[in-house]
Amino acid sequence: MAEAEEAAQELCLRKLLPDEGYQGVMVTAGAQGVDLDSLIGGEAVTMSVNEYKEMLDQMQPEQASVKEMTRDFFTEKFRKLDEGSGFLTAESFKMALSELEGTFSMNFQTELASQLIKQAESSPEPTIDYVKFVSQELLTPREAEQL
Repeated sequence: MAEAEEAAQELCLRKLLPDEGYQGVMVTAGAQGVDLDSLIGGEAVTMSVNEYKEMLDQMQPEQASVKEMTRDFFTEKFRKLDEGSGFLTAESFKMALSELEGTFSMNFQTELASQLIKQAESSPEPTIDYVKFVSQELLTPREAEQL
């Protein structure tokens, strides 16, 4: 696509993420119950590709802070079931995932979660390092590639 055509293209904010993605962001931000359309507008609200790029550029410095807050939020959800060791049994880990699913109406049974549960259930030391789990789940594809 030519640069001028791309710049003229309009993006609908409401369609950038699926509803469950927006719901997750709203719960994390403490905005449960707020009508999504009143927050970001309905499908009639659009912005140009250039405006969207500018918005992302402005958000870039805050990205690390948002990621840290998100990591802390999810780690705290697991910590509530921890007895101070930094680890959870497979059963407690599954319970924490289930609670998160209830809160966010999303599936948290990721490939990594399933793998860790399976390893813990067949290990002589049946625990899961939930801080490491949360940190790994929050890696961007680019960050994961660099490991």
